Amino acid sequence: MAEVRLTVYSGNRLHFSLDVGSYGGWLSGKLNNEEKMILHLIKDLKWKAKFKDGDCLFVSQMELEADGAAEDLVDACKELAALAVLEA
Repeated sequence: MAEVRLTVYSGNRLHFSLDVGSYGGWLSGKLNNEEKMILHLIKDLKWKAKFKDGDCLFVSQMELEADGAAEDLVDACKELAALAVLEA
């Protein structure tokens, strides 16, 4: 199981959830500094996509898992996620 996951939910508009290890939360339209740094660190990772709705034409949820993220990058993201949780 990947340590870094980004989930996209569709509804009236798109919603994004970022999970790093045991830390997770929704990404709002206004990102704090820690969330911006996490997104900067993970932007070049290779991702595997999973569609939750099976074989439907309409997909309401898509999960992206980082494929082969380096341990030091995951540790840095966990530290930033912990700081983001403490700020909230």
